[in-house]
Formats: sequence, C-alpha cells, structure tokens
Amino acid sequence: MLNIEQFRYGDNLAYLLYGRTEAMAIDGGAWQEILAFLEENHLILKYVTNTHRHYDHTPGDDHLLGKTKARFLDCTTLADNETIHDYVKDSLAFAEHMEPQNKDIEHFRQSCDPDFLYSTLAEERRINPYLRFNEEPILKLIKDKGLPHATGWERWQSLMAIE
Repeated sequence: MLNIEQFRYGDNLAYLLYGRTEAMAIDGGAWQEILAFLEENHLILKYVTNTHRHYDHTPGDDHLLGKTKARFLDCTTLADNETIHDYVKDSLAFAEHMEPQNKDIEHFRQSCDPDFLYSTLAEERRINPYLRFNEEPILKLIKDKGLPHATGWERWQSLMAIE
C-alpha cells in the first residue's frame, strides 16, 4: 500500500508517495522537509518528478537529486505559452475520461472559479486518479485494460501509461 505525505512550501504543495522502503517526490520544493521525512522513516528516495515544469514546482529537484541516488522522471510538460487554466481543464478532462461515473469531478468543474482555480487535497483525493490508484474504481479500470496491477508501483506505472 502506498502512502501520501504532503509538504507546504510557499503557496505550493509537495507530495511524497511512499511504501515500506521506497518513495517518490512530486513537486519537491520542500526538499529539506522531504529529506528529513525520508531519514526519519528510513525511506529511500527512488524518483523525483513534477506535475508540470513551471519554475514554482521544480525548485527542489536539484537538491533532492543531488543528496540522494534518486532518478528524475520527466513529466509531460506544458508549452511555455500555455496557461494553468488549460492544464487544469486538460486534467479534469483526463479524470472524466478515466472515471466518467465520478460525480465529484463534474461537481468540482461546476463549482470552481476559472479565474482563481485551486483545489484542496481533499478534493484531489476525490477527483484525481493519480492520487486514487489504489481505489477500486481506478484498479478496475487498470484491470479492464489488461495492465499490470499486482503492486502499488505497477498500478501507478499502469495509470501513467493510459492516455
């Protein structure tokens, strides 16, 4: 089973996905706190990645990579001229494609202000398939596509492979 730890830095959030011995940092701007958490919990950082390559999501990458033996996983990036609103719209469209029966996605879309768009971790846990890859609806989707699903890491990799 994978766990999620959240770290605030500035006005952004960093995430650490981890199991019993290994972890992956996402948007690791809170790199000092992440390194401390890894040490306190005897975890090995295997991967560093970002939700996207905007500068405010990448400031901890070099620190985490330099202080560990982690490997960088390049994310699918936006072109420099795209706006975050398009990214969020695309993310919501992907979530709806993955889980068309998830009413929380449509509720989020209808209730958000497109000029000041943000989400809470609680909302992300309801609508973001990347944070829900161990839950039954996402697991069923992965199984139905004939993708590997025996471990949390296989489910994560399979979800990342779906377009």
